[in-house]
This record gives sequence, structure tokens and C-alpha cells, in this order.
Amino acid sequence: MSSEDKEVQSQVKEIGQSIAAMKEYIEADRAKKEAKIQKKAEKEAEKRAKEEKEAREKKARKKAEKAKLEEERLAAMRKDMDVHLKVTVKEAMNEACSEFRKAMIAAKLKEKMKGKRRVTYVSDEGEKRGPEPVFKDSPLMEGLAKRTPKQTPKRGILKPVKLTPRLTRSKTKPKVKVSPTVKERFASAVKRKIPARIGLVGRYMFRDEVMRQLKNYDTITLQNLCNDEGVPYNGKIDAIFDLVEHRTCDAYGTEDEGEGLGGEKRDNEEESTTEDTGGAEDIAE
Repeated sequence: MSSEDKEVQSQVKEIGQSIAAMKEYIEADRAKKEAKIQKKAEKEAEKRAKEEKEAREKKARKKAEKAKLEEERLAAMRKDMDVHLKVTVKEAMNEACSEFRKAMIAAKLKEKMKGKRRVTYVSDEGEKRGPEPVFKDSPLMEGLAKRTPKQTPKRGILKPVKLTPRLTRSKTKPKVKVSPTVKERFASAVKRKIPARIGLVGRYMFRDEVMRQLKNYDTITLQNLCNDEGVPYNGKIDAIFDLVEHRTCDAYGTEDEGEGLGGEKRDNEEESTTEDTGGAEDIAE
């Protein structure tokens, strides 16, 4: 080999070494850049996860605060409704007691006023009479003296004893067979909802019980009840009072009808008591 060939080989060798060094440098730089990009991506992912966690915590806190506010609002509404119900029920009970007291006083007065009373009539005939006429040369007229007949006591007269139907009945009343139509009528009457007590006191007790049941229902349940019973829904409290009034009217009727039935019942009781007292007096005689 000549010197020129050796020089060319040495140059080629140097060029190969420089290319290898440059390749290593490029690969190291690329690896460094990739590590930097990966590190940046990891930081961004960590930051994103942290932000998402903070957002979830913030949402949970907001939801808890909203639930707390809703619970406080419901508690305040329930408290106001309880106070309103207590005041309304108290007023209703006071009104019922006053009406019951008035009815009792009227019944007692009616019992006292019942029967025949002696009435004295004052005659004004003497005042309307004119002056007595005077006749000349005529003797005075004298009438016969008034005589009252002697009143002798009755002897040997006894009134027959009036026997009541209860005393004259000697046999028990035979049982009457009820026809199927009457049985069906009785069964349908039993199936109907009949209030436990009658009168104003029973009406207000029934109203209080229905109000106590309805105040525990939520808005959706009250809306469904209003739709089922045909009552317009105008808010929770108004719906409760409308439902109570509707059910009370279904069970007892209107207040005017209740008063009419109560008056008829009192009149029937008074008539029955007077008949019983009359029968007892006849038996005693």
C-alpha cells in the first residue's frame, strides 16, 4: 500500500468515528428531549388529577351545603306548619266548645220553658165603661146574691192505670228473616266510612286527626292526593287545609247540615224524655 492509500484510510476512519460520535450525541439529545416531554406530561396529568379532585370536593361541599339548606328550610316550614295547625285547631276547638255550650244552654232553657204556663189576663173593660145612667123616680134594682156551689171531694173514683207497651208485652219479639236485598243494603252501609263520633265535637276531632295525618306527607304525595280527590293544588299548606275540608265534608257534610241534624236529634231526645216522664206519671197515678 502506498502512503496515499494509508492517508485515505485514516481519513475514512476519522470520518466514521466522527459520525459515530455525532450519532451518539443525537440519540442522547433525543432521549433527553423525550424524558423532558414525558416529565412534562406527567406533571400535566398530576395537575389535571389534582384539579379534578378539587372540583369533585367542591361539588360535594356545594351539594352538602344545598342539602343542609333544604333540610333547614323543611324544618322551618314544618315548624311553621305545626304552629299554624296548633293555632287553627285551638281556635276550632274553642269555637266548638262555645257552640256546644250555647247548644246546651239553649236545650236547658227549652226544657225549662216546655209545658203549660198559667197566664193572667188583665181586663180593661172597667176603664172603657162610661158613666152609669141615672133614672129619675125609679127604685134601685137589687140582684140576687151570688152563691158558689159547694165543692165536695170525689169519693170512690180511681183512674185506671195506663200500662205502657213495655209492660204489656209478654212475649219476646220474633226474629224477622231479612231478604237478600236488605242484606246487601246493610253490607253496603257497613262498607261505607262512617265517622266514629257525631256532632260538632266529633267533626272537629275527625278534622284534627286528618290534619295530623296529612302534615307528614311530602309535596308529591299531596299532589297525587289532590288529583285523586279532585281538589286543586295551591301549595302544600293550602292543599292540606283543602283536603281536610273536603274529607270532613264527605264524612259529616257541611256545617249547616251538621247543625240541622244536631237540632233534630236534640228535639227527638226531648220528645222521648217527655213521653217517658208522661208514662211514668200515669203509672204513678
